[in-house]
Amino acid sequence: MKIVYNVNMETIEKFTARIPTDCLPYLINGDDSGGIEDELEEWIRKLDIHAKRRKCGIIISPDDTEEYFTWHPDIYDLGCTVQDCTILLVRPEKIK
Repeated sequence: MKIVYNVNMETIEKFTARIPTDCLPYLINGDDSGGIEDELEEWIRKLDIHAKRRKCGIIISPDDTEEYFTWHPDIYDLGCTVQDCTILLVRPEKIK
């Protein structure tokens, strides 16, 4: 996954994902000390392919909401504690 830093970014797509809390250290900080599940690797791969097709970078930002339990997280097939996260697909704004 490519990390993009730029002040003038255009948001191409925005959506909310229910991310298991045990995945957040890896997604936000690149910390894989807790191990990476196959489902997480597959989700990241699909997100990365989608972003590359649109020629975008990816920004993942946890929302300011409480974590909660759900039977339907966006990564695993089993119920777990999740945090809503905003996913942005962005690219540098065109200079006019």
